[in-house]
Parts: sequence; structure tokens; C-alpha cells
Amino acid sequence: MKKEAAVDSPEFYVKLVILAIVLLTVKHFWPDLIPFKEFELLFLDFSFEKLATIPWPLLLVTPVLFIIARLTTTSSRLNNLDIVYNIKTKLWTAFKAGIFEEISFRWIGFYYLILGFSLDNLLINWLSSLGYIEAILSLPWWVICIIILAGNFCGFIALAFARDEDTNSLVRLIALGLAGVIFLLDFTVLLILIKTWYIALVIPFVNFITLDKLSPQLLGYSWVVGAALVSSNWTFGKGHAYQGPIGWIDAWIFGLFMFWAAFNFGLFAAIIVHACYNIILCVVAYLDARHELAN
Repeated sequence: MKKEAAVDSPEFYVKLVILAIVLLTVKHFWPDLIPFKEFELLFLDFSFEKLATIPWPLLLVTPVLFIIARLTTTSSRLNNLDIVYNIKTKLWTAFKAGIFEEISFRWIGFYYLILGFSLDNLLINWLSSLGYIEAILSLPWWVICIIILAGNFCGFIALAFARDEDTNSLVRLIALGLAGVIFLLDFTVLLILIKTWYIALVIPFVNFITLDKLSPQLLGYSWVVGAALVSSNWTFGKGHAYQGPIGWIDAWIFGLFMFWAAFNFGLFAAIIVHACYNIILCVVAYLDARHELAN
């Protein structure tokens, strides 16, 4: 059974409302956690000067991939009939996706991920300040690896003692405490590795393929903003995985362009472009399906 688009699911809108409420609450009590105002992206500002800086590769790659996929593949008769007879429903879905996917991934979901990575960063700073963790992290990387391996070996043994009901209660308590200490070290290292993954590889890679067009957002704030942008766009691409590998790649690249549009022309402009783009793709798919059915 073919998966439906997220915007056709009621859960999508329920989740969106819940996230919006959480974000408004957080911004009210802790305004500095997210370095953007609540409605900062809700504007429409067109200028030819900004239009001249449009990242054409990002804009052109997605329709080219879609056209190549349509022209080089032949859909089943059942799939073509579905496209032709349900074109009105598909156009309505395309229109809704243009609106609510932008609201979700370029605004509310993006902000929510900034919040999540900000909390990760706070945890890293707090855990790294713990005496024994701070001391271990100051050592050379290979020494840290040895300590983690040895510590986890001891941690598993300690956990076994802690779970053994025949062991003395005091010994079990000490073993549980040791396992907890090692767990905190592992958790800290994991968070640091995730942070390093984004800073050293993912964010620079995305900045490179977007020709530095998103560098103010990817590199101009702390790492949490760049990580949130990349992760939100990853989720956007993954949400189109039901369209196949090309659909996933197409959505991922198009999502980056939509981020650029939202930051430069406003979220309303991104919504208009996204909706029009989706509708055009629907029309192309419809014409191709009619052509294949006629032949």
C-alpha cells in the first residue's frame, strides 16, 4: 500500500499545533534559547537585488531530476490511472503541502530543533564541567578511548553486581553508582561526537553544496542553528521517501532552496514557490500519465 503524504494525515496538524504551543511557551520564559523572534520569518519581501543572488543549481536540480525520472521510467497502468482519475485530490495535496510543509519544516520544526540542540549544548557544557569528566576530556583522544573501553567493561561488571539480588545491598549500591558514573561519561562523549559530526562535517558540507548561500544561517550563529537547519531539511527529505530515492533527493535539495527563499524573501514567498512548484510537478505527472495510457 502506497504511503500517503504527511499533510493528508490529521496527526501532522496535531503535532504542528503541539510544537507551536511548546515553542511559544519556551520563547516566553527562555527567549534566548532560540536566536530568532517567534514570527521573524513571517514576511514577504521581494527585490530584484536579492533575486539576482538566487542559487540556480539548487533551483534547477530538483525539476531536472523529476523530469528525468518521469521520462526514463514507465509507470504501471494502475499508477497512471490513479494519477489521471485522482488529479484533483493530488493537486489539493500539492497545494496543502506547499503551505504546511513550509510552516512545519522552515519555521516551527526548524525552531523546535534549535531548541533541542540548544538543550544538547547545555547538557554538554554541564556534563563536561563535572570534575572527573572534565579531567578525562582534557587527555589525548587515544587515552580517552582506552578509558572509555575500560570503563564500560567495568561498568558492565558493576551492573551485573547491581542486578544480582544475592549480592550485599551496600555492594549493589556502590556498583550501581559506578555504572551511573560511567554512563554519564558515555553520554557526554556521545553528545560531543554528535556536535563534532555537525560542526566538522555536515554543516560545512551543506554550506559547500549550497554555494555559501546559507552561510549566514549555517555558520553565522552557534552550531545549534546550523544543525537544526540541516536536521529539519533531512526530515523534510525523509518525509518524501515514499516517492522513491529520486523523490527523497529531490525534496532534500529543494528544501535547502526553500530555506534560502524563506530567509531572503520570507516564509510567505517560500509557501508560494513551494505550492506552485508542487502543482507544476502534478501537472507534468498528469500529462505524462495521459501520454503513457494513450500509448
